[in-house]
Amino acid sequence: MSLERLALSLGEYFQAKFELFFVSFQLTHFWLAFLNIIVVAFVFYWLYLYFKGTAIIGVLKKVAWIFLALVVARILGLSLIELVLTYVIVFLVVMVPIAYRGEIKAFIGGMGRGEEGRGVSDREKSGALHQVAKAVSFLAKAEKTSMVIVALNGKLKNLAKTGTALDQAVKEDFIIDIFSSDSDLAKGAILVSDFRIVAAGARLSSKKGTRLIFGTQNQLLKKVSQQYDAAILLTNQSSGRINLIYGDLIHRDLSAAATERLLKNSLLNRK
Repeated sequence: MSLERLALSLGEYFQAKFELFFVSFQLTHFWLAFLNIIVVAFVFYWLYLYFKGTAIIGVLKKVAWIFLALVVARILGLSLIELVLTYVIVFLVVMVPIAYRGEIKAFIGGMGRGEEGRGVSDREKSGALHQVAKAVSFLAKAEKTSMVIVALNGKLKNLAKTGTALDQAVKEDFIIDIFSSDSDLAKGAILVSDFRIVAAGARLSSKKGTRLIFGTQNQLLKKVSQQYDAAILLTNQSSGRINLIYGDLIHRDLSAAATERLLKNSLLNRK
């Protein structure tokens, strides 16, 4: 099916749904209209809380205003405006998943994950660090800027509120997808706490508008490493190298094998 036919089909679908919605405003079905409004408001509020602080929140606000304008146009009988706004919503439905695939993938990845991070075996711990090392190595070769912060203690979760909170298994592809996208999640760090990804897009500061510097010269990273006993992995698009910060030490120009070895020595094999 072509994109044009898909848009037309979606447009007809939304028009039919809006017709049913306004029919429900009849006195005998008023309770149904009220329920529709409550459910839609709850969904928008839930999405707002989840995506707050990311670029996609601006789109959600626009969709809410467009929907409100559509309702007003329908009540006033402005059929042309109603038709145009319907197809604007269709356009957003088609384009938003493409433009914001990073945030959406993170959202889906964090759903339905509860307590499975507890009771991690040694093999699973080693496997998680292996996934991180492979992902960072790929990003370095692809000359992508990235930052992954790994800690064993749960304190790192305190920094999750500076980004988008998640509860995601550590997977190489997931990390690569985040930093290969143009989304806001790629402008902050991925946080790995207790061998689970607990946040993406973390700016490491509660101050609004803070821009995270992806470089070993950033003194904030040393403070974070020391405070949370965390290993911080960095890649830069200009150098194609892997650097690792742990405490006061900075290890530069690491291979994938050296990165994994340092991660395990720093976090797993300490005496």
